[in-house]
Formats: sequence, structure tokens, C-alpha cells
Amino acid sequence: MNETLENAAIVAGKTATYGGAAGAVLGGLTISELGITIGAIVGILGWVCSQYWSWRRDQRAAAADHRAAAADLRDKAESDLRMTLMRTTGAPIMPPTKETEEVEHE
Repeated sequence: MNETLENAAIVAGKTATYGGAAGAVLGGLTISELGITIGAIVGILGWVCSQYWSWRRDQRAAAADHRAAAADLRDKAESDLRMTLMRTTGAPIMPPTKETEEVEHE
């Protein structure tokens, strides 16, 4: 069984070698031209991947900026509401803390 697998691997290797050589000869590509072509393809794929990941990073940054701006607006609205309530009632309105919650439950 091992001999059969070994022979199959040898045949596959020879076929790939001769097929590649025939393709290069029939295509008229020298090893230098083949290297240049593969290098150009790799370079273009690298650039495309880089652009995609830059776009993803920009999208994440924009989402984080949007969340921060929304939190700032929410904090300002809460602060304005507290100030309005304090001006009308004269009593400070503070957010609940652990100490104030314990006092309320007693």
C-alpha cells in the first residue's frame, strides 16, 4: 500500500513539473517573466487587502466616534435636566449611589 502511495506521489510530481514546463514554453514565458507576473499579482492582492483593512479600521473608528458623541449628548441632556430640576425645586438631584440606595431601602 505504501508503495502505491509513493508511486502516485512521484507520478503527480512529474506531471506537475512537466505540465508547468510545457505551460511556460507554450505560453512563451521565461522564468523571469513568470516571476514578474506572479510578483505583480501578489503586489496587487496585497494592496487590495491593505485597502480593505484600512476601510474596516475607518468604519470602526467612525462608529466609536459616533458612540462617544451620543454619550456626550446624553450626558449633557441629563446635566441640563438636573440643573432645571434643581432650579425649580431648590433641592439637589443626584444620581443614585450605593449609599443612597441602602438608605432608601431601610
